[in-house]
Amino acid sequence: MVWEQDVRLIVMLTAETDGAQVKCHPYWRSADYGNLRVQLVSEGAIPLDRRQCEPSETGYFIIRHFSMTNSKEPFEPPREITQIQYSDWPDFGTPAKPYHLLRLIEECDAVVSGSTGRSSPNHQDNPDPAGQRRVIVHCSAGCGRTGTFCTVDSVIDMLKRQRKASQSSDRTEPSWVYEDTTDLVASTVEDFRSQRLSMVQSLRQFVLCYESILEWWATHT
Repeated sequence: MVWEQDVRLIVMLTAETDGAQVKCHPYWRSADYGNLRVQLVSEGAIPLDRRQCEPSETGYFIIRHFSMTNSKEPFEPPREITQIQYSDWPDFGTPAKPYHLLRLIEECDAVVSGSTGRSSPNHQDNPDPAGQRRVIVHCSAGCGRTGTFCTVDSVIDMLKRQRKASQSSDRTEPSWVYEDTTDLVASTVEDFRSQRLSMVQSLRQFVLCYESILEWWATHT
């Protein structure tokens, strides 16, 4: 799937194991998987607190870079893949703070912006451009944590588009914030659930979607 869809970013929202239970196979390790060869290039950490240069007790993301080649397409150059792993998000639970989820989305947006060659200091404020490469998001089952991340990321992108449309008009009121005819979180979750069962699994995850959107709104108005 990564090769077929030309994916350059994978977001992993689970630890490899939970006690004795395996949650995810380490697919990023250097090995041959049929006709696909994966070569791990680097592995590091990004602190959750942007004010810190080094990971600390406040937590961190793991960032990996690996290359992929396909023996069935020998003339295709190696593809560089970035993976960001947030291992402190418990199954059926939520991150310690909504800010942690927003930081993760921010880091992912930076990777996507850089991989498309459109990296700029304003990428945090702009909606996703049309036609960009797909991003793979997964946890263990691919519904609870994955659905929460995708919901928050999608709603933030919708709000960015509404704000951009409002700024380009002659309105003086910030109508992109006060539009209340549609619950964007609820409608987005409903749309995701029509494609995959159990997206956003628990009430706590559903509340986290609203908390994260509110925190993002508070820092962008």
